[in-house]
Amino acid sequence: MEDEFNSEQISVLEDLNNGSLDLLLRYIASGGQLNDTLKQQIDQLYVKKTDNSQTYTINISRSSSGRPKAQKNTNLIFDLPYLYDHLIEQGLSSTDAEYELAKALASNSDYIKRMLADGRHLIKRLRNEGLSINSPTFEELCEKYPNIVHTDNSST
Repeated sequence: MEDEFNSEQISVLEDLNNGSLDLLLRYIASGGQLNDTLKQQIDQLYVKKTDNSQTYTINISRSSSGRPKAQKNTNLIFDLPYLYDHLIEQGLSSTDAEYELAKALASNSDYIKRMLADGRHLIKRLRNEGLSINSPTFEELCEKYPNIVHTDNSST
């Protein structure tokens, strides 16, 4: 077979280089012929040769449905009151700040309200017991929660 490409084969080759098999499968299903360059590209990307056998490996990624995975953070109960206060200082109303936190942490506003109350209560109780609770610095909050804390018009 010749190594000349038609426009469909060029699109298939670009799609393969981007890691997708969609156009290749459509091209083959519609009766398209693969030239040697396309065959070599498929071999390089998807064929694992061992001893006397060839194994085709194709990784299929599926997007998950539903709510995004929540951010796992053990210090969230301590950090949340400070994050909330920071958003209030930026000029958001209390409701908007709660919704912003819920959206950024892939949670819901009821959970955020509970965590805020629990966090404030825990911090207050630990301070009343004589334990020193160090509030996180603005830089630490920026590093831990870059999607919540915006540095453009904020101050500590």
